[in-house]
Amino acid sequence: MSRWLLATLLLFALAPARDAAAVCTASEVMAGCGGTCTASCTATACTITRTVVVTPPVAGGVCTFDFGARQVTLGGSFGGTSKAFEIRAAKLTVLAAGSLSAIGGTGAPGGMITLTLGSGGLALMPASSARANPLDVSGAGGGTIIVQSDGDVSLERTVTANARTATTGGGNIMITAGNRVNGASGSITLRGRAGEGLRAETSSNSSSKGGGSISLTANGGSIDLENSVSVVGGTFGGGSIDLTADADVTLGVPPSGVLLFLSADGFGDAGSGGSISMLAGGKIVGSAAGTGAITAVGHSATLAGDAGGSGGTISIEAQTGSVTIGPLGNPQLAADGGSGGCGGAINLSNDTAPAAISIGAPVTATGTGTDGGGGTVCLDAQGAASFTRGIDVSGGGSGGGGLDLNALGTITTAGAVRSDGSGDGGCISFCAGALALGGPVTAIGSPDATGGSVMAAADGDITLSAAGMVDASSTGGNFGGCVDIEGGGNVTIASAAVIDADGGSSGGGGLICLVSGTPDLPGNLTVNGNVHARGSSTAASATASLTGCTIHLGSTAVLDTIGDAQARNALAARRLLVVDAGAQIKTTGNALSRNVVTLPIGAAVPAAGFSPPLGTGDVQFQPFCTSLGQLGCLIPCPDCGNRIVEFPETCDTGGHPDVCCNATCRTAACADTNVCTADACSVPSQAARRPRRRSCPARPPPPRRAPRPPPYRRRPPPARRPLRRRRPPPLNRQPRPRSFRPPPPPPRHRRPPRARRRRRPPRASLRLPPRP
Repeated sequence: MSRWLLATLLLFALAPARDAAAVCTASEVMAGCGGTCTASCTATACTITRTVVVTPPVAGGVCTFDFGARQVTLGGSFGGTSKAFEIRAAKLTVLAAGSLSAIGGTGAPGGMITLTLGSGGLALMPASSARANPLDVSGAGGGTIIVQSDGDVSLERTVTANARTATTGGGNIMITAGNRVNGASGSITLRGRAGEGLRAETSSNSSSKGGGSISLTANGGSIDLENSVSVVGGTFGGGSIDLTADADVTLGVPPSGVLLFLSADGFGDAGSGGSISMLAGGKIVGSAAGTGAITAVGHSATLAGDAGGSGGTISIEAQTGSVTIGPLGNPQLAADGGSGGCGGAINLSNDTAPAAISIGAPVTATGTGTDGGGGTVCLDAQGAASFTRGIDVSGGGSGGGGLDLNALGTITTAGAVRSDGSGDGGCISFCAGALALGGPVTAIGSPDATGGSVMAAADGDITLSAAGMVDASSTGGNFGGCVDIEGGGNVTIASAAVIDADGGSSGGGGLICLVSGTPDLPGNLTVNGNVHARGSSTAASATASLTGCTIHLGSTAVLDTIGDAQARNALAARRLLVVDAGAQIKTTGNALSRNVVTLPIGAAVPAAGFSPPLGTGDVQFQPFCTSLGQLGCLIPCPDCGNRIVEFPETCDTGGHPDVCCNATCRTAACADTNVCTADACSVPSQAARRPRRRSCPARPPPPRRAPRPPPYRRRPPPARRPLRRRRPPPLNRQPRPRSFRPPPPPPRHRRPPRARRRRRPPRASLRLPPRP
């Protein structure tokens, strides 16, 4: 026996016996190990009931189980402590008794599981009991799960990458269905029992670390979530959740007893909220109009007086469809800060008109405590938008937050919209096609802070219903805030509605501006409620300014700026001022505090309702403007729809708007910034046409080229052709017909015939006399 053979046998004899189930390749798995440890495989399918102990031959190595084009059904288990392994197959189905794990426990980090699958995708079937046989890479530091599937991914049990100790953070879960490289499409569905779902959390609410990350991407498909997704963290804050689908994202209601649906909350010592991002190529909608709570909130500090954690960020965007959150289920959108912390940011948007945004959940990004400030909520809707359960970005000592709500359609509110602050009031801004405020809108500064601002602008009508209130008041020695409501159409303040810009007990009143028909459109202002900006300052000047075509103050209307020494009410009616019996228009009343009225020449002046009464210098009559930019005149309010174009109208189709003439009798903008086109519209084609202006100079003709020189100057003829022409043809060969004879080449050293003819003198009979 040779020496090398003896050495090999001795090495095997001294090596520890390897577990029969310890494998690292697909061929070893398919070979089986006897008894119940079997794997039944063919060329296209493989059913595995054995226990596979993943054992890389080298410490820290990665085992790859490549089953090729087979569809694998797993009734056994793949696992190993903190191991890293990959399974490749056309399809993977994990039965109730099957499991995949790379658990590290409390003494080692979680491992790494990679599933690379074909068009069959991944089906993780429900376990026999809740939270049994999870797809698990938890440990002292969560591990990593990567799923790359060309087909659909269905998850109906727990998938977890949690941290098992208070000093380690959550892991990572990255699932992708569909493949852009080969054009495969896939969708992701998450279901399961209570307490399951996707989790990359810290070990407890007292952890010193942060949550992990969960990313779901559906290339060419959709995402349907009917169970919770959580990246809750500790002191280092919540983790991140990222959902991206080329089609729709469906947000369902988690199983009974589950309070949080999508959660990136921070706990521990002042942990901040994490981030939640949703991007759908189609729409984002609640399953059966029901949605669970979506939260990224911060936590208070351990020591009293320390600032708490800030709220996180929630971003929801639908590219071609609507966004619907709630109202059924347990809906909530929250990015609140902990005590002493600032609120976070919530962004809601869609990208294609006329898709709507409907939020049937309370939306909050608040901050509390001495240092806390309100967060921000931003809306960008390409259609209508509605909030039925309110928006709150109130703050603590750092003041209220900011609301920026923009929509091409109508914005409708039913719940309270708040940006109050124990510091200054915040800022609320509406910009919409139309606006219907059905609940309180407040930016109050309290207890000793300046009022905030509420600004509302709409292309069409603005309505403040009987349940509505706009409040930018303040307390103490502080000034009231600003309320600015301007509509391109009618503005209506209901009888029980209130607009309040009062100053504090020793502060000045604020500013109230109500405008209808802005800037030069037909619109009437109707006030039936209580509008006041009272103050008590000798230097401040509270102001209430009302402008509209017809200003109508009903019998229950109150316009009040009493208190400030220089307060005033200014009413500018472009057509008519109507004051019903019982209406009150009052101010402090002195040489510097008056009611001022501006009317068209010849309009009637109401006699009652003013306190102090109107004096001679309090009423001004102005003519109508005849063009834009004029001063000292009122823009007229003609009747749109009478088929007469009257300034400032630019068209009038008799109340039948089209692409060329809108509902306010204004010509559609067809400008293309080209000075050589006349910008106009074509009604039959319902499109813009831009014929060329006659004044635009025609394009000059291209310059005439010089005649091309003869071919012999650019390229000499072949040398063989002249020789053939000089050689006489044989006597026995008939000459070719004339039509087949090649053209003779031009002479080498002679000018062209044309030039020679031009130089030939004319005949004597046609000779002209010489020029003088």
